Amino acid sequence: KISGRYVTATSSAVGKRHWSRINGGWPVDFFTEAGIPEFVEKNASDVVYPFETAATLSEKGAQELGLNTGVILANCGPDGYTAMAGMNAITPKHFGLIIGSSTVHLLPTETPYYIPGMWGPWCDILLPNKWLIEGGQLTTGSILRWFVNQFASNAILEAAKQGLSVYQWLDNHAKKIPP
Repeated sequence: KISGRYVTATSSAVGKRHWSRINGGWPVDFFTEAGIPEFVEKNASDVVYPFETAATLSEKGAQELGLNTGVILANCGPDGYTAMAGMNAITPKHFGLIIGSSTVHLLPTETPYYIPGMWGPWCDILLPNKWLIEGGQLTTGSILRWFVNQFASNAILEAAKQGLSVYQWLDNHAKKIPP
């Protein structure tokens, strides 16, 4: 809308929506058999690598946002994959552990590895001709929040007395536990 180009990043298209450069793009047969053939039509036909220039801000977009035309727009995709760049871990032999409401383990590789219980491997998700294996726990942060709310009322009170969040208070106590 703000550029005039409908584009998505490989990190979103490959890992979350089954797009594959190796197999020719969107899996039309898969979505048709699943009963949602319109899925392909509703997705961007232009797919770029994360952090690659996707477009520049159009005149209309610039007016709506109060910015200058020509601002470079990038399409980064899901937060876990984007975090890999912030950790300088998008190339093979690096490992990313991203923790939030979920925990995700991301491992870029030169070749595909098929491991039971892991997601992927996906080609081109972060870099051209590189693979990514993913694993994780979908509700890590939510489980911690539930546990604190159910069983840590004393910790909540102690943290408040010290002007800390309960998580800061728990971190401080966890640091005292020897390895």
